[in-house]
Amino acid sequence: MRQGWERFLRAEDEPAKQYQFAELLNAFEIACAFCVKKVFVGVSHELLTEYLDDVMHLLDTNDDAKSRLEALIHSPTTFKYIRRYLQMHPRRLEEARVVSGSTFGGNFA
Repeated sequence: MRQGWERFLRAEDEPAKQYQFAELLNAFEIACAFCVKKVFVGVSHELLTEYLDDVMHLLDTNDDAKSRLEALIHSPTTFKYIRRYLQMHPRRLEEARVVSGSTFGGNFA
């Protein structure tokens, strides 16, 4: 995922930035699915969860990320594993403040 962030930050024009952000969010969705489906356990699960929480915070607090994310949501099932991850961790959901009218709108409630 670090390479995805690098590609996003290096993109030279707006369409390329949005494309790279979409690719990054798709990888983030897969990482959330790994947690939801309990693919990893122990330390690997712990580290992935901490990373996901950090990204959730970024998505909630960065205005550019919020607007890019909102443009990617096309249906109630868009990013369904991000939604499920947040539902499994209500404390994290509240801390990220993702549902309360910002980043993901009401789609993750």
